[in-house]
Amino acid sequence: MKKIVLIVWSLLCISSILNAQSKDTFAYHFLPLKYRLKVDVLTENICNAADRDQKRVENIFYWVSHYIKVDVKRYNKQKISYDRTPNEILKSKKGDADDFAVLIKAMCESAGIRCQVIQGYEKNDLYENGAGFYKPNHTWNAILVNNKWELADAYNAAGDIEMDLSWFKKQLQKINKKKLYTSTKVKFIQNYNPDFLFQNPEEVRLSKIPVDPLWQLTDTIMPLVIFEKTEEDIRYFNENYSEISKYKTELSIVNALDKDEQIIECADRTFEYNPRYTEMKAKKHLSLANLEYKKLKNVDLEKQEKDDAIKKGNKEIGTCKDYLMKQKQEIGKEYNELQQVNNEKRTDIIKYKQKFTTTNTKFIADAKSHLTAGNKKMSTLAAEAKAKKSGNVSKWNTIKTQNPEKKETSLEIITLKDSIAKRKVRIENYTNLINTSKSTIEKMQEEQQTLVENLRTYILKTDSSFRKEAIARSRKQDSFDDSIKTIRSALYYYKTEIVDSLQKQYFERYDAIIVIYDKIRKNYTTIIDWTADNIKDYEAYKKINNSSISLENQYDVSLQLNQQAKNGFINNNLSEINYIKNNKPAMASMKNVYEKQNKYFDYLINNEDDRKALVKKVLEKNEEMEKKRNTQNIDNLKTTKEKSKRLRKKNS
Repeated sequence: MKKIVLIVWSLLCISSILNAQSKDTFAYHFLPLKYRLKVDVLTENICNAADRDQKRVENIFYWVSHYIKVDVKRYNKQKISYDRTPNEILKSKKGDADDFAVLIKAMCESAGIRCQVIQGYEKNDLYENGAGFYKPNHTWNAILVNNKWELADAYNAAGDIEMDLSWFKKQLQKINKKKLYTSTKVKFIQNYNPDFLFQNPEEVRLSKIPVDPLWQLTDTIMPLVIFEKTEEDIRYFNENYSEISKYKTELSIVNALDKDEQIIECADRTFEYNPRYTEMKAKKHLSLANLEYKKLKNVDLEKQEKDDAIKKGNKEIGTCKDYLMKQKQEIGKEYNELQQVNNEKRTDIIKYKQKFTTTNTKFIADAKSHLTAGNKKMSTLAAEAKAKKSGNVSKWNTIKTQNPEKKETSLEIITLKDSIAKRKVRIENYTNLINTSKSTIEKMQEEQQTLVENLRTYILKTDSSFRKEAIARSRKQDSFDDSIKTIRSALYYYKTEIVDSLQKQYFERYDAIIVIYDKIRKNYTTIIDWTADNIKDYEAYKKINNSSISLENQYDVSLQLNQQAKNGFINNNLSEINYIKNNKPAMASMKNVYEKQNKYFDYLINNEDDRKALVKKVLEKNEEMEKKRNTQNIDNLKTTKEKSKRLRKKNS
């Protein structure tokens, strides 16, 4: 039975290996534990089959990014990080950004490849555009491959850091969709991203920049003040003032120095690049002290020389402490600035809301007023149409002509003829105006239909951008994140440049069409009045002279024109009623859309308040940890001095 179980287990293992290798070309997923605890053994096993340095680097980067996890537990418990050896990192299988970079360097050098640990400033949720950097907050590597220094960030390639909500908060989040539940605890999500290997130096500068400007790997150093601005400013600098330069002799010279020598070599340059980085000065004097204390290991050194080394070393330690005390004062200043940036994000949301809701509120008011006015107008138009429904009755046969009849040349008949003729001309002109206006309405309604279709399309695109932003913000992203900026850029384009313009055109077109309908109605009313006047004049004409044979025909024509004008008036009112009625659903829908968008901003601000409160707690937590680290560094100075004393006695 045991043999059967063993065979099945072996088959399962082989199957899983084959499946894994079919999906992944990396050949060293299943190294036994004994090969994974020492840098040189591990490096040999994953690099020995590679025939070139680039492939060796790829294997090292892949392995570290997959098998070393980000140590979130230490952050959650607010424990201070400490320097560990590469083998200690391998044994723990987790670390911070420093640990990832230290391990990459150790494995590369074990494979005979030169590598540099780079500390730098990285823009993240806390350090956004406008925030000043006081110290490095990230670490990555530069690796010499094919005589060029290439950038690699195994820490960021390994995965993502997300909020770690408690079970209770997760349940509350499911129930209450409108509130953003947050936690200062984080979790690591394995999510390998190969884009962080062999990165373009100018693209890297969009989000991070080395404390030592020498390692920007470009021919022109980007000032920190540019980096602290927006991505647009950085891209402008890259395009206009900089070219990539991956090989400089100076880089190899610096890389060949030991840790203390590197710090001393780059300290002044680094501090000049960022005078806020006070701790760099402290590091320089600590390294100078270490160099003095190292002299004590020389047993051939004279007593006076050893005493001088102790004296110089202690003096450097004192200077180092002074800078650390200065840094301690600056910690509060730094985090006050970060809190201010955090507050500015909420101010940005308020301005963002005002920009949209002011226009939306106007459109809502316009839609409401148009709906109310439309309802009143439809009632008035219906009543007017009803009043015009009565038909005309001819009175011609009931009219008696006086005796004797007046002559055609009489002033009275001439006056009647002249009035009738003038009205006929006006009636014809107004009839032509009405026909032209009807054609205009028909054309404008076709254009309005296209306008409404475009409006509907871009409202959907706008709503899609709103949803994307809501989702992004529910994940704790804020106004300064590139993802939010991208969404907002699309939103501004769809909403302010297209939707708002189309909406304004819609109301303008609607009002213009109503105005034309009203003009047609007035023209019909005028024609009705003029034809009625002509009817009266024809009746007066018959009373004083009935000699004209065509008089009755002209009278009948006037009756017909009068009735046609009444029918035209009625049909125009009905058309206008239908037009108003057909536009009511669109207006109601538009009103609802803008009301919904305004409510979205209320949701957005509620989420922003939650995010702001969270970031405030995170900043307070980080500030406390930073103060602890500063205190630890000061305490370590005492330990360093004591070690030097013991070394002095040992070698006396």
